[in-house]
Amino acid sequence: MNKILIAFQGILSRENLNSALSFNNLFLGNNYKINIIFIAWKDNKKKLIEPNGINLVYLDDPLSIQTIDKKYYINLNRQIKSSKYIIDNFQKEYDYIIKIRSDIKLINPSKFRREFLYAFKKPKMWILNIPTSSPRILTPISLKNHFSDWFYGGTPQRIKEFLHLSEIDESILIENTPYHHRDNIFWRKAQNEQLIWEKAWAYNKNSFKKKYKLFGNQWQKRSISNSYRSANYLHENFYISPFIKSGLSSSKHIQGIISWYKNNYSILNLNFIETFLINKGFTIISIFYPPILRYISYKLSNLLKGKKGLRF
Repeated sequence: MNKILIAFQGILSRENLNSALSFNNLFLGNNYKINIIFIAWKDNKKKLIEPNGINLVYLDDPLSIQTIDKKYYINLNRQIKSSKYIIDNFQKEYDYIIKIRSDIKLINPSKFRREFLYAFKKPKMWILNIPTSSPRILTPISLKNHFSDWFYGGTPQRIKEFLHLSEIDESILIENTPYHHRDNIFWRKAQNEQLIWEKAWAYNKNSFKKKYKLFGNQWQKRSISNSYRSANYLHENFYISPFIKSGLSSSKHIQGIISWYKNNYSILNLNFIETFLINKGFTIISIFYPPILRYISYKLSNLLKGKKGLRF
């Protein structure tokens, strides 16, 4: 019997709790037993009736700070702390662990089961294609080591190997003067989709000062060699499920084909064709894949809205 842990992490609300409840009757097969937990913060504790089958876990909130434009919180340490708690407390108890952002719900159990069974058999981390920076050469910006942080799955040992599990001083990430790169504006020195992964830190683990130098270099030159290197790393280390085919839905983000093309950030993401190419190891083809419709939508949106680039 394989024991599977599904862990949600985020703000505890009735809507987010309902997202976790949507997994309550998920059946993966006779050889799989599922447990579900929801990780929230103690100061977020509310008088909610604890639902059957879901264990609510309250941790001390590491808190977070906002970017200079006050638009978003960094929220990196919250991700790191919750992931570390999962590993520290459940690594010996479960064969496979899935961590999910709290606003994602299950809408098609059959699709999810299919993707899970593919991922479970592979010696890789399981992620979604949103928001995964595409390694193709036709992308407005190439972000280094940028992989999905909405959702990950893997054996406890693999998660320990791939995730960065040490909290940091989040103020180091703040761009006091927003940085413009290829018409894109950066309000932080690195993205969570980069920093939750140990690969972003691995080359200089032993030097605290050197470690923080990476924040000034969160992108890389768009080139065939860099694209190939990134695509090959994705293929060797991740099984990527297309969000649109995963059986999952999000209340706040891309839902379908129309909203995909309306969202400027889709130009950075792998679509299901690119995902297929990378999963199958057709990395050369994937880096030359032309996202023509998304590129046109991206340019039209910038033209009509009077905007240039993306906000990070």
